[in-house]
Amino acid sequence: YAELDGKTLERGWHVCRVLNFPSHLQELAEDMETTKEIEVQTLPASHRKLIHLARAFTSNPEVLVVHAPTFFLPKELCVVVMDALREFVKQRGLVPADQQQESRRPRTVLFSTVAP
Repeated sequence: YAELDGKTLERGWHVCRVLNFPSHLQELAEDMETTKEIEVQTLPASHRKLIHLARAFTSNPEVLVVHAPTFFLPKELCVVVMDALREFVKQRGLVPADQQQESRRPRTVLFSTVAP
């Protein structure tokens, strides 16, 4: 993993809180030095989905394109993810409250859905 600056780490932990990361995923994330991609592949699909969404939010893109962001997720987590997507657009990124929203560029989210 590349060396992360303090602002990126802070944004990453904020994203984990917004997405209601389970405690064992937070512990995995805390040990980023030893976390390998193979370990992520052994997680359930819903947890892998959360990790991929967290990575996308943490990179803080101006345009975020997501395929089926709630697929594989339990209903209560679907609500959390959709709220996070809305907040990402409304707040111009998922960043801690101490960073000024006005100075950030607008964000756009495009996502697809999967029919049940």
